Amino acid sequence: MARKKKEETKAKPKSKLSGLADLLKGQLGAEAVHVGDQHDLGEPKMFIPPGVPGLVEILDRDERGWPTGRIVEIYGANATCKTGIGYALAAEVQKAGGSFILFPSEGNVDNWLMDKYGIEKENVLVVDENTVEKVFAGIKIMVENAGEEPLLIMIDSVAGLCTEEELNDPDFNRDRGAQVRAMLISKAMRKLGAIIPRTNVILFLINQVREADSAGHAKKKPQPPGGRAIGFYCSVRIRLEYLGKKNRQKSGKKFVSGIKLKATAEKNRLARPFQDVEFELDFEEGIKAKD
Repeated sequence: MARKKKEETKAKPKSKLSGLADLLKGQLGAEAVHVGDQHDLGEPKMFIPPGVPGLVEILDRDERGWPTGRIVEIYGANATCKTGIGYALAAEVQKAGGSFILFPSEGNVDNWLMDKYGIEKENVLVVDENTVEKVFAGIKIMVENAGEEPLLIMIDSVAGLCTEEELNDPDFNRDRGAQVRAMLISKAMRKLGAIIPRTNVILFLINQVREADSAGHAKKKPQPPGGRAIGFYCSVRIRLEYLGKKNRQKSGKKFVSGIKLKATAEKNRLARPFQDVEFELDFEEGIKAKD
C-alpha cells in the first residue's frame, strides 16, 4: 500500500523538449515558447450565439456559436442577408456585455435593421472610413487595446473598400487597383492574424462575390473579392446562397414577404466544413427557421 502511494506521488517526468525549449527561450523570448498546452492559442476564450436559427449547427462542433479571438467571413450575392446575420451577432455580443464597432465601407448604416435585431445603437461605434489603409490601421489599434469583454469589429463590406492611391490618382488603373488592394489586405491579415487569437475580438468580414475570369469553356464559381489572404486567415467562412422567394397573401393579393437562404461552411477550423443549413428571411419578422 505504501509503495503504491509512493508511486502516485512520484514527480511527473520532465518533457523531452524542455532542453530545446530553454534554448529557444534564450533566442526568441520566454513568452514565445511553450511546452505542451501551456499557451493561449488553443480553444477560443468565448463563443457568442449567432442569433440565427440553425446557424449554430454549422459554426462549432459543440454548437456554441461564433468564436472570439478569430477572423471570420460571410459572403454571398446581393440581398442574401449578410448584414442581417452580422447585426444578429452584434445584438448577442451586446447581451454578453461586449461592444460593437462598425466600418460601413459602403456608406450605409441601416438603423431600422439594427432596431429589428435589438441592437443598442447608443453602444455602437460607427467609423466612417472606406480605405484599406485607414480601416485596418484603425482595427489594429482597437485589437491591441481590447479588454476582456467580447468585441465585434465588422467591415460591411470588404468589397466596398478602396485604396488611398485609387482615391487620389485620377489615372489609376482599375486592374492594378485590385492587385494593390489584395496586397494591402494580405499585409493587414498577417498582422491581425498574430494578435487577434489572444483577445476576445471577432473580426467579422462581410463580403460580396464577383464573377471570376473563365479560361476556355471552364466556368469558375464566383469568388469574394479582396485576395486569397482573407480565406487563409479566416477560421470560419460562410457562403450564403439565394434559394427562392417567400410569398404571402394579403387582402387577396400575393406579394413577396421574404426569401429562402442556405448557409454553407466553406471553411471551419472549429467543426466539420461543408455543412449547411437552410433558413428564411422574413422582411417584417427577420430571420427564422425554415418551415
